[in-house]
Amino acid sequence: MNTISKILKVSAIAAVFALLLASCDKEPKETVAKAVLGDQTIMSFAAKNPAAQTVTVYSDGPWHTKAPSWISVDPDTGNGVVTVTVTAQENMDAGGMLEPRKDTLIFSGNTLASRLIILVNQEGDAYRSAEHLSLEKVAALADGKSFVLDDASVAAVTSAGFVVNDGTATIYAKSSNEVNVGDKVSLKGLKGRLNGLPAIVQTDEVKVASSGTYTYPEAVKFNETVSGYKGETMDFVTVSGIVAGGNLVFSAGEADYSVKQVDCPSSLSISSLGGHKVTLKGYICGVLGAKMYGIITTECKDNGVDQLLYFEDDFEWLEPWTTASNAGDAIATNNPSTTAPNVFTTASCEGFVAEFMARGYGYFEGKQGLEWTEVTPDNAPPGKVLYLQKNYLKFGKSDWNSGLTLPAMTAIEGSSDATLEFDWCWQVTGAFKPDIMTITVEIVGNGTCEESGSALSVPLESTQSQVDGESAIVWQHASVKLKGIDSATRIKIRPTNYDPYIENPARGQNRWYLDNIKVAPAGGSGSGGGGGADSFGATWSFDPEATYESGTDYSLNNTTGSWLLADDKVAKLSVIRISGTDASKACTFTTDETWSQKVYRFLSYSVYLDDYWQFELPAPKHPAGKCNVKFTMSSSAAGPKVFVIEYSDDAVNWTAVNTKKTSMVINKDGETPYEVTYTFIISPDYAAANEPNDIDITFDLPAGIVDGTLYVRARVNDTITNDRSKMLNGASHGGTNRIGKFASVTFSK
Repeated sequence: MNTISKILKVSAIAAVFALLLASCDKEPKETVAKAVLGDQTIMSFAAKNPAAQTVTVYSDGPWHTKAPSWISVDPDTGNGVVTVTVTAQENMDAGGMLEPRKDTLIFSGNTLASRLIILVNQEGDAYRSAEHLSLEKVAALADGKSFVLDDASVAAVTSAGFVVNDGTATIYAKSSNEVNVGDKVSLKGLKGRLNGLPAIVQTDEVKVASSGTYTYPEAVKFNETVSGYKGETMDFVTVSGIVAGGNLVFSAGEADYSVKQVDCPSSLSISSLGGHKVTLKGYICGVLGAKMYGIITTECKDNGVDQLLYFEDDFEWLEPWTTASNAGDAIATNNPSTTAPNVFTTASCEGFVAEFMARGYGYFEGKQGLEWTEVTPDNAPPGKVLYLQKNYLKFGKSDWNSGLTLPAMTAIEGSSDATLEFDWCWQVTGAFKPDIMTITVEIVGNGTCEESGSALSVPLESTQSQVDGESAIVWQHASVKLKGIDSATRIKIRPTNYDPYIENPARGQNRWYLDNIKVAPAGGSGSGGGGGADSFGATWSFDPEATYESGTDYSLNNTTGSWLLADDKVAKLSVIRISGTDASKACTFTTDETWSQKVYRFLSYSVYLDDYWQFELPAPKHPAGKCNVKFTMSSSAAGPKVFVIEYSDDAVNWTAVNTKKTSMVINKDGETPYEVTYTFIISPDYAAANEPNDIDITFDLPAGIVDGTLYVRARVNDTITNDRSKMLNGASHGGTNRIGKFASVTFSK
């Protein structure tokens, strides 16, 4: 027996025993199990001569089974601890293997919660009954269906597949096969969806019949047509904009849009072109978020630096070294112990320092008794305290501080006022004790920091907790106004003191992280980061291909400090549970098969009154304006239906917005009318609530939020179900609420 099985069995026995103890002094009221657990959750069978398998079932009462016709269970009822034999029929006929099959085997007690569900799979030939189809007909297939494609041309090649066109349609195929643009290919595949569009999610037997060239259609001007794009086709487009945060951003009408490269080969990537004007050609491949679209790139033209942005670096160019050295992501995972390779001593980081210096950066160190000292590749640093994360920088270690000098900004003509923005935060120990410190911006050459009136800025403080054991690693967005800088000015970002013992006398550590640096003309239209005085915002994408490891569930559990980061890797989306429920059931990232198309979303189980979804994003000081919140939501029949939108600048005092009142009557259980307050209601109709509801709410946001954080939440205020009384009284009811497809929160003056 493997270790995992042992753990499952011990845990299951303990859970059932606890339930038995809890009820030993009471007269039993149920005749079936309240809890059914087991040591298996997945069973896989061969197609020919499938061997029988066993599962040990643990329960506190009688249970029964529900099995597909090709599965036999012995015994099919039981009580207590029972070893059950599961047998599958052969998946064969005279012609060989039939199609693979998958279903669920269910051991049931008396509630949805008291069920053991086992996924049963059986080997088969996915293409046994596959039809020979055109791509137009492939697009119309149900997801998971197999097909044969006889003749198509490769129109684009990505890092994870290729685009094919046969004259009837254009579709993206995920594949590890090597092909070239212009190749004529045949293949077998499984149809699915990527970013909402039909796609070939599995390819087999890819064969190249001939090679040649590919003639592209006339490109649609996406800057002009973006407002009408519905995410239903793979259009060949040309699009121009400014590179910010690794994406191409542009304006159309009064709205701002962005295009994100999907599976882009390094030769066409714009990740190192921050601040440049770029034109892309390629295939638009779906909607990734609010006003964000994917593109499979076929051509990239660099039109030079945008003069409205003096400097920008999101450090995506670190990718070759962070991948080779297996660098971690401490901030995304809130894990201070993640791998942080030293750029000076790690073999897989060879070449980084030379590239770092070639880009114009400077590096310096300091310690007690040794003031700030500039170092170069020819002047080996004694401390060697520069490290990599995925993809950002880490500085400092015990006794040593270090900092960064930005490249000269040759785009500045004459003297200019500007705004420097960047993200930073301090490191914590493995026990989450903070490296308490401040950051200082230093001007070398012409210019001053506006607030201090000198070459040194006012020290920048962190809002991270200073309490030992409670200090999480959370990005802090900094903004410093600069006066009178020029093309020869150099900007340093560093700990306030070269001696780490000054601010952290207990441990002498000022370790910190840095990312997303931007310098824009004062009052200019800089991009990315936390926004400016007139606007800020964040977008969340629900796409496992881009955000998570494919096929892996992702728990969103606020009790352990987990959240979904926004596309800017700064803002957060959390699920907050008010009433007592199992924290492990807080939220799980899954695929929603019940919505009108296969999409990804977070599902929160057994939702209670006053539970809420919380959007948290950096909020620079701003005048009065409008805040817009968008997301897509649905609920199960027993789930919540009535929500109030609220905002706060401290996550303690909340202001409800756009509220209305209405009288509700629950005909299903005969309740008398009652009054509810709401900002929005998911359809009271039980069936319609399972379909996605696009929530789009704009409300007035007054001035008064200084540099800090804006919180916006959607709070459960009622349920409108036959289980309403349970939820209002804090009892478990098993209802679910889902948020997905996309979400965004934006402020505008």
